[in-house]
Amino acid sequence: MKKTLNIELKAAIFATISPELMRHGFSLKRAKDRFVRQRDGVTDLFQLVCLDGKPGYRIQPHVGVRIEQVESIFHQTSGFESRHQKDTPTMGNSIGILQSGDSRSCEFLLESESQIALIAEKITDVFCKFALPYFERWESLIVIDAELNGKPVERTHQRPLAWQRCSTGLIVAKLVGRPDYSQLSALYTEIMAQDNKGFYLKRFQALVKSLETVEAGSGLAR
Repeated sequence: MKKTLNIELKAAIFATISPELMRHGFSLKRAKDRFVRQRDGVTDLFQLVCLDGKPGYRIQPHVGVRIEQVESIFHQTSGFESRHQKDTPTMGNSIGILQSGDSRSCEFLLESESQIALIAEKITDVFCKFALPYFERWESLIVIDAELNGKPVERTHQRPLAWQRCSTGLIVAKLVGRPDYSQLSALYTEIMAQDNKGFYLKRFQALVKSLETVEAGSGLAR
């Protein structure tokens, strides 16, 4: 009975917020609890991660921007199964993490039907005030390059895993024609040699090799 109620609550919250997101060009991908918008080589992702609220759900909104050119290069050597390759964002995380470093700082507890309208209103408010400006900001390779490669040894909430941060950073550095590309390549290779006892090193080295065929600055024409 509880499981059935939770499924109904989840379906209701998605149905309630859908009209507002559709107005901005997003379509619901129900199997993955996310809304998707595609535009000129960029895919915007707005996902509601629904965790067990015991009872109900703890709903945490996530955002992501996927630059198709970046992800196409990344997946030449990523090792991801083909069915998962289309889901990876270039930048993104839970909104709570992005705002304060705590995923629960942007979370909504949905326990009953009577809360649906209010929580849907709060989620659409977050979408309009945080997600839409986020999508606009991170569509730019120049902005992504500054975030990842301006201070390459500092952590960023946008790409918290070292392998993905170094990979995305190096791809973007090549696409924008960054003059210190060679130094970044050496630095990121060193980081990969140390991270997780070098678990991702060979994969990263394969990426570095594949980037030899990518024209420096070719991403700026997008």
